[in-house]
Amino acid sequence: MLTHRQRSFIATVEAVDGSLNFLDELLGKPAEFMTPSTYLPARRTNISLPRFAPHYVDLPAEVIPGKKKIKSNYWGHSPDTIDVAPLQLYFRCVDEGYRLFVRSSVRYKHALYLHDENCVCALTSPFNGVYPTPFDLLDTNNAPLAFGDLDDQATVRLTPAGERAPLMLQTFKDNPFTYVSTQGQQPLELRLNILERNAAYLNDPDEV
Repeated sequence: MLTHRQRSFIATVEAVDGSLNFLDELLGKPAEFMTPSTYLPARRTNISLPRFAPHYVDLPAEVIPGKKKIKSNYWGHSPDTIDVAPLQLYFRCVDEGYRLFVRSSVRYKHALYLHDENCVCALTSPFNGVYPTPFDLLDTNNAPLAFGDLDDQATVRLTPAGERAPLMLQTFKDNPFTYVSTQGQQPLELRLNILERNAAYLNDPDEV
């Protein structure tokens, strides 16, 4: 029986259509935007005046300023072909599936998590005491793809471990970017190119 290390590998991943990478890599700058200002409805105050019926006073609507959102460390997608180095990931086999660690120079050693809005982003591991999200590999028909059936070059989909729903391209209102999430408009298909099999953790190179 193969060990976890023997079923682990390093690979580059690219979108079959368009470009996939961290948002700041796709944009060539930090991925920032401002959320819209929020307007609360006017409040009404009941003021009792002597010998008269209550009067209602309308107060001005309250404006809550927008906030800056920084999404540079999130996976993003562009329909255009962008000249950027493909993501290099370490697919670490664990009992639940694969945990994915970044081996690209950008965010090297970070791990991939499903975070805000169940979108994929890179965080230091463990994050708030939680280990990286485990994923499974699917073929283009959303059937589980076993390690023994995985060629060095393959077209695959990712799904949260134990599910058969592929990660999707997702957009949000008042948000200019396209993310990779558990829900969305269309499945994300990846071109997988395995560079090294039987790959160990960086901090345990002598692992069997």
